[in-house]
This record gives sequence, structure tokens and C-alpha cells, in this order.
Amino acid sequence: MVEAETSVIQRGTWLYNGSVRLSIRIELSQIRYGTADEEDEPDTRDDVDTPTFVLWFETSSGPPRWVRGGQYSSLEEAMENAERAIGESLIWD
Repeated sequence: MVEAETSVIQRGTWLYNGSVRLSIRIELSQIRYGTADEEDEPDTRDDVDTPTFVLWFETSSGPPRWVRGGQYSSLEEAMENAERAIGESLIWD
């Protein structure tokens, strides 16, 4: 798998367990990574050269420090999914 160049385009913070402030970020990647599962259809299995918005959540415990929260076709879609997953404690910079 080839690693794509990425750039952070949105940052924010959220509360874990109501008290631990953690970071969240959305990166713009030039590759949508596929599953690499041979049983999946090619459009799901294979990597595709297309702009993709990748959501990352900071974790409150050891490695990995960041956990991927999905790939989305627009910034708005990535932000909406983050807001749905985290709730009211999410604050965008």
C-alpha cells in the first residue's frame, strides 16, 4: 500500500468521559484506501486516487495515539460524522 500525502484541514477538541480534553482532526488525502479484501467488489477493495477526507480521533490511552474514524467524500460529511460520534463536547477550531 502506498501512503498518501495528507494535510490537516480541520482541527478541534472533544471531551472523553466528560473531563479529558482530546484532539480531533480531519486530513485531506489524495487516496481513498480500499479494504484489500479479495472477497469485496473492486470499487471497495482497491485503493483509488481521489481526494478523501480522513477523520482522526486522539485516544486517551497508549499507542496508537490516533484512531482513524473513517474516510469521507467531503469535509462536511466528515465533520457531521465526527459530531454524531462525539456529541456536544466537540468544538471545532
